Amino acid sequence: MDTLTGAVGRWWFDPLPLARIAWLRTFFYAFVFVDVLLTTSWVARHGAVSTELYDPLFVGRVLPLPQPTRTVVVLTALVLLLAAGLDAAGRVPRLAQRRVILFFWPI
Repeated sequence: MDTLTGAVGRWWFDPLPLARIAWLRTFFYAFVFVDVLLTTSWVARHGAVSTELYDPLFVGRVLPLPQPTRTVVVLTALVLLLAAGLDAAGRVPRLAQRRVILFFWPI
């Protein structure tokens, strides 16, 4: 008979097949496309708003981030989608993961 601790430990820490990890990675990075293009597509519309109305959060006041113009919003979305596509395909994963985390983290 197994203890609860042993069962939980095996569930969290047993080695997984590499194919399962690859499918999971592909699923999560494919969700970035759904999120950027469908779920939060309203973000792109904020690029057309006047920059005079822009009131940055604490991170935007501390770091020298650009104001969200249409160009900045579109380029950010394109870089995020390109990095997510590269990582979903398994190409240059460490570089792409850093780009996706950098652009997706504040959301």
